[in-house]
Amino acid sequence: MYQAKSAGTAAVAVYSPAMSSRLRKYVQLESRLRRAVHDQALSFELQPKFRLTDQRLIGAEVLARWNDDELGCVTPSEFIAVAEESSLIIELGEWVMRAACHQLRAWRDADIGLPLAITVSGKELLHGDPGRILEHEARAAGIPASLIEIEITESLLMRESAGVRNALDRLRALGCIIALDDFGTGYSSLAYITRFPPDKIKIDKAFIQNVDQSVADSAIAAAILSLGKSLRLNVTAEGIERKSQLEWLRDHGCHEGQGFYLSRPMSSLRLVEQFLKGDGPRLVAGNTAS
Repeated sequence: MYQAKSAGTAAVAVYSPAMSSRLRKYVQLESRLRRAVHDQALSFELQPKFRLTDQRLIGAEVLARWNDDELGCVTPSEFIAVAEESSLIIELGEWVMRAACHQLRAWRDADIGLPLAITVSGKELLHGDPGRILEHEARAAGIPASLIEIEITESLLMRESAGVRNALDRLRALGCIIALDDFGTGYSSLAYITRFPPDKIKIDKAFIQNVDQSVADSAIAAAILSLGKSLRLNVTAEGIERKSQLEWLRDHGCHEGQGFYLSRPMSSLRLVEQFLKGDGPRLVAGNTAS
């Protein structure tokens, strides 16, 4: 039944042994992930983000990681998909917020004011209360909630849901920047952006991959950058893996970027040692849109 449902409307599925195997794997992942969330057995890495004009560090994105005693390292695509299909995504989101706030507190004690970005899922906005949770965790950690940047996907803006709007309004009232992630894939609509304008848009890595080689991709990326400039939105490019991509984006006025060419995800300790130690200004923070 679930196989038929996942295939779309009026679909028919014939049973095969592989279905039972997938179900057993799903149940095992869901059970062990629930235990990991409850036991605080998850960890995270940070994906640094840079201002492209001078490649100075301006923030980082929190990426959840799970290394299970029996299963080993489970990829985010695997365990986040399981969390999304169950109520665990709300608990996982709470853990990420708590971990981000604790990290910000530790940095604040070390005189580091670097902001962190976290992804908030549709289920969290529709069925949870991320604003209340963030306010509580930020207060408990003694840090401004405005140091947290909230990333959402475009599909959320299509739902025209009062719940989504109210949740985003509450997060924005806390001073959080709202970033529209994976911009340009599937659900792009200027109408949704004008009804609830974000503070930042992130160009999906699918358009960055060949931005320096493909006429079509460069045209789309240039159009998004032009839109961002017209609406006074900060624009971040994801998936920068080559110097030529970086140069193209810099030449076309992209504000921020992240990707393996600039830096791979790393621990908070390594990030501090690699980018924030030394004499003089250690970081550049704040909205660089103009």
